[in-house]
Amino acid sequence: MDKLNNKQYVAVTDNSKNTLVLAGAGTGKTRVLINRIIHLLNQGVNPNNILAFTFTNKATNEMKYRISNSGKNFEGITISTFHSYCFSYLVELPEYIGYEKGFNIIDDNEKLKIVKKIIVDNELKILDREAMKYISNIKNHTEINYENINEAMITNFIFYEYQKTLINNQKMDLDDLQYYFLKLLKTNDGLAEAIQNTSEYILVDEFQDTNVIQYEILDILSKKHNNLFLVGDQDQCIYTFRGSNLSNIDNFTENKDPKIITLETNYRSNKHILNLANDLIKSNVGRIEKNLYPTKYARDYQVIYSELASDYDEAKYISTLILKLLEKDYKENDICILFRSHNISSKIETEFLKAKIPYHLLGRNKFFDHSEIKTLINYYFFLKNKDDISLSEIFNKPTRNIGEITFSRLALEAEKQKKSIYKVMEESSNEDLKKFVNLIESLDLKFTQNDPSEFVDLLLEIIEYETFISKQEKAKEKLQRVYEFKNMFSNINSNIDYRDATIEFLNQIYLYEKEEEKEDAVKMMTIHQAKGLEFKVVIIAGCNEGVLPSYKASRIDLEEERRIFYVAITRAKERLYLLSSKQRTLYGKRRRYKPSSFLSDIDLDLMYFDVQIF
Repeated sequence: MDKLNNKQYVAVTDNSKNTLVLAGAGTGKTRVLINRIIHLLNQGVNPNNILAFTFTNKATNEMKYRISNSGKNFEGITISTFHSYCFSYLVELPEYIGYEKGFNIIDDNEKLKIVKKIIVDNELKILDREAMKYISNIKNHTEINYENINEAMITNFIFYEYQKTLINNQKMDLDDLQYYFLKLLKTNDGLAEAIQNTSEYILVDEFQDTNVIQYEILDILSKKHNNLFLVGDQDQCIYTFRGSNLSNIDNFTENKDPKIITLETNYRSNKHILNLANDLIKSNVGRIEKNLYPTKYARDYQVIYSELASDYDEAKYISTLILKLLEKDYKENDICILFRSHNISSKIETEFLKAKIPYHLLGRNKFFDHSEIKTLINYYFFLKNKDDISLSEIFNKPTRNIGEITFSRLALEAEKQKKSIYKVMEESSNEDLKKFVNLIESLDLKFTQNDPSEFVDLLLEIIEYETFISKQEKAKEKLQRVYEFKNMFSNINSNIDYRDATIEFLNQIYLYEKEEEKEDAVKMMTIHQAKGLEFKVVIIAGCNEGVLPSYKASRIDLEEERRIFYVAITRAKERLYLLSSKQRTLYGKRRRYKPSSFLSDIDLDLMYFDVQIF
């Protein structure tokens, strides 16, 4: 308790019935929650009467660990995610919601299969993932704006058929856990009253991320003791696409008459970073005003903004900057590259490979690990070496009527004759094999005669790769990666033999990929993935209009995009770099981009404009 600042101390010890703690980034919200629980125990509150909700199992385990480390016994306290808490009751009372004991929970892949079957069987015109989103919105009581009556009828039909399939097969999805628990509370007065009696103190972490149905659950559980302790930050609400409802904070303040405590003392970032964040977020309207104040005065580096000529230059800038930082007293783990979406990462990855900078791309395969990219790379290796391994990856991609059985027979024949599989193909009279050999010969010739940037276009055209990819699941994402792959070849030094220049470049990638993943690596991730994390150095790439804010912002919410930018800025402890580029290639199109409109929200005196790294 003696380590708490004045406002934290008030939040921990306050006796108000309902309390809202608006905890800014880096202001110690977890410390407040944990000390609040310890304080309640010290006041003689029965552990069985304390209920704390978190949003991740990691947060749950951390809270339990830190409470036990304080010397307190947390046995009896319920610290749980919303989903786990709801499940604990449903598994005991399934008959009240039309289920039997032993029902199964399905994941998103199983959910997708069921939805796809309903769409195909009924010849419905709707994307499967859009249908899944509608189902989730219905279960989470999220407002849905249908385009027309036909869309509403299709969606509700799919929802009915989907839910009937789950019930008939004794299955639930994750959304069902909260959906049915709320139904249980509303239809079973005895159960609701029993939980209300024991839920004397209810605490919620990351309250800004709660959805409508979670707030309804909290409202029912707290009816008797009216004692909610909610910790959140309006300025860090960035998950509305998952159903987070920022108006829950407004509903709570308007209907529960809570005491509001703002935590503004920041223990993470330097004063320049915080001044920038404060100046940015004040453009959002309807928020409860607060400012972050620094406690750190050492290493008060200015925020650097640089506008580069292109996204290639942006990637080179980042690579050079990191090498400079590593020459100082920074390690790879101290540095994080943030971006609005993953399609920014590929050019940065390419520069990291050239500079041999170890990196870890969070939450997604590395660019060169994706199957559609590996297939293309194997085409190059096969054209160079005619080897069996590369051939095994390309012989039927795109589909050309050469199946696995045929290939296995060719491999056996090649082994018998002590030849390569391709040599056996060349000698075959099979028409499909002949067509493949002719295709390879055509590519071979063009590989020799055309520079790398021309040949990659020819390769995609001759094998009809874009058509092949466009028929696959997640085609848009895969095509975007194919276009990014194509763009990489524009910078290859082709003063030497075209083949050698290309293979040398691709070998750099493969050599790097085969290295063991190092613990000390520069982190790369989307801003959403960075929530809750902090780094000494943060580099935000793609600070362009149409990127951050997203080009979809007119249909989403500019204020949320601004909050996303705010979250990115407040991850930085010592150094912050904001980068934009005048030209970018996104979704296969190269065009000019303006700097992010959010930069105009910020007092220019708060940033240092320079194209130089130091």
